[in-house]
Amino acid sequence: MSHSHRQNVEIQCENCTVRFSAPVWLIVNPRESQGLAQSIARGSLNTLICPNCRRITTVRTPILLYQPDEPPAIVIAMDPGESQDEAQNQAHSLLAYLYTNLSPDEKKKLISNPEVIFPPPIVVPHSDLKGFSDLSGKRPQSTSLKTIMMALRDIPELAPKKDVYALAQRGVELIDRHKNPNEWAWLKGLLSSSTDDVDKGIVYLEEALTVFTKDKFPENWGRGQNDLAHLYLAKTTGDKAQNIEDGPLRAREEESCHIVDCNRAHLTEQKANGYSRELDGCAGSA
Repeated sequence: MSHSHRQNVEIQCENCTVRFSAPVWLIVNPRESQGLAQSIARGSLNTLICPNCRRITTVRTPILLYQPDEPPAIVIAMDPGESQDEAQNQAHSLLAYLYTNLSPDEKKKLISNPEVIFPPPIVVPHSDLKGFSDLSGKRPQSTSLKTIMMALRDIPELAPKKDVYALAQRGVELIDRHKNPNEWAWLKGLLSSSTDDVDKGIVYLEEALTVFTKDKFPENWGRGQNDLAHLYLAKTTGDKAQNIEDGPLRAREEESCHIVDCNRAHLTEQKANGYSRELDGCAGSA
């Protein structure tokens, strides 16, 4: 089933002001058509010729870009001049149209929790849309990483942990640790807080703390030690006493000892997004 959709809209030529009707794309899956992919990559999607003055004009209607194999799957291009309310109404209309035309499996993949859409749609100006598709319809790697980081910056409380984990894991695959160490460590922290595997959580968090060190990020290093204490105490494998000895409860620094001791009697389950919000201030923009 094709996801791409276009319909006739009324357009006013910017040059001669004549109004005319023409079909424009509103929803596009660039993998369905090489022509559509090329139009997006070249910035010529919805470029028309006025039938009166023959002037070329680009229609700035909202466009929903649907790339189901690229998280986040939905990008919406809006005219910066649109009011916020109008932009939201148009975005909701496009989302509703797309959703009604998806198969049951596609709907399940797009929205795993009916109470929240995660990753959320990314909204960009029209001028940025061409960066979301190469000539074959695939999202360029640099744009994929940027949109993943945008989606993870404000994680809904109801976001399924498995979806947060999958998105953060994809981000780690795309990011260059040496060029973006803070973002890499931030993603590792997200992996730690969104996995149910305690042993993996410990590994991810220890990797994050190779960047968020005591010298450079003392506050977050201390919080990381505290989170490690929680994880080691939650371990069900190995010797319990050894787990405590191996964890930050054996902290050699006064700061981490204070953090752990203050919280030892009140161990609570970490929320899926807790660690990311703690470290968000340290991670640079993608």
